[in-house]
Amino acid sequence: MSKTAAVPAQTSAPSGWLLGPAADLALIANLTWPLVFALVWANRRWLHGGLELFLTSVVGTPHRWVTLGLVANDRERLRGAGVKLAWVGALTLAAYAGTWLATGGLALAVLVAFLWNVWHVAAQHAGIARVYAVRGRPEVRSSGAFEKYVLRAFVVYAYLRMASLGGAFGAWTGLFAGIQRVSLSGGFWDWLALAAPLALLAREAADYDPRLLARYVHLGSVCALYSALIVLCALHLNDYALALAVSIGVFHAVEYYGFLTWSMGRRVATRANFFAPWVAARWAPALVVFLALMAGASLTAAALVPLAWVAANTLASMLHYAYDGVLWKIPAVFPARAA
Repeated sequence: MSKTAAVPAQTSAPSGWLLGPAADLALIANLTWPLVFALVWANRRWLHGGLELFLTSVVGTPHRWVTLGLVANDRERLRGAGVKLAWVGALTLAAYAGTWLATGGLALAVLVAFLWNVWHVAAQHAGIARVYAVRGRPEVRSSGAFEKYVLRAFVVYAYLRMASLGGAFGAWTGLFAGIQRVSLSGGFWDWLALAAPLALLAREAADYDPRLLARYVHLGSVCALYSALIVLCALHLNDYALALAVSIGVFHAVEYYGFLTWSMGRRVATRANFFAPWVAARWAPALVVFLALMAGASLTAAALVPLAWVAANTLASMLHYAYDGVLWKIPAVFPARAA
C-alpha cells in the first residue's frame, strides 16, 4: 500500500458523487457507451456512415477548444499561474510550428497530437478516478500510484492495439507498422493487458467502502470499455472495433464536460474570479450554446477549408492537452485543508 497522509475529516460523510447519481452515471461514468457503440456500428454497417462526423463535430471537437476559453476567462488561475500557463502555451505553439516547418506539412504534428491524445485520455480517466477517491474518503489521501500507472498503461495499450489494425488509423504513417512489428497486431500481449483491469477491480473489492460507489462504477465502466476494445481487436472484428473507437471519443469528451460542470459548480461562489463571471453562474446553458456554435463552425470549416481546420484543430488539441496537464492536479482540485 502507498503512504497516506491524513487530512481533516468533514463533520458528515460526503457524497461520493460529483454531480449526483443520475448525472454521474450518464456523463462521467458514461454508462450509455454501449448504446453509442451500437448506434455507431449500425450507422457504419447499414446507413453508410455520417454519424462519426456528427459526433466528432458536436461532442468531440468542442471539448478541445473549451479549455482555451476557460484558461482565458480564469482571472484567478492567470493571476496565480499566469507565467507557467504562458510558457506552456508558448512551448506548445513552438513545438507545433517547429514540426510543421521541419517537415513541410501537418503529418508529423497530427501524429504527435494522436500520441499525446492517447496519454491525455489515459491520464483523464485515472485523474477522475482519483477525484472520486478523495471525494468519497477525504480523510485518506494516498498517492494512487498503483491505479495511476496500471490504468494508464492499460488505456494506452488499448489505444495502440486499436492502432495496430491499420487501415483508417495507419494509412498515413509508418508508426503503426512499427506497432505491428512488436506483435500488438498479433495480440501477443492481450492477455497481460486484460489482466490489468482485473487487478484494479480486485484491489478495489479488497478495500471496499460504500462511500466509493461512484468511483467503483466509473472505474468499472472505463475498464469494461477498453477491455471490450482489446477483445474486439483480438477477435479481428475490425468494424466493431472502429465503431467502439468512436464511442471512446464520445466517452472521453462527455466525461470531460461532466467534470468541468462539477468544477464550475464548486467555484460558482467565487465567480468574481472570472473575467466573464456569468459563464460560471450559468455554466450549463453557456456550455450548450458553445457546443452548438462549435459544431456549426466545425462542420462548416471541415467542408470549406479542410486543411486550415485540421491545422487549427491540431494546435487547439495540443494546447488542450498541455493546459489540462497543468490545471487538473489533485492538490489544486482538492487542497489539503478543504478536501
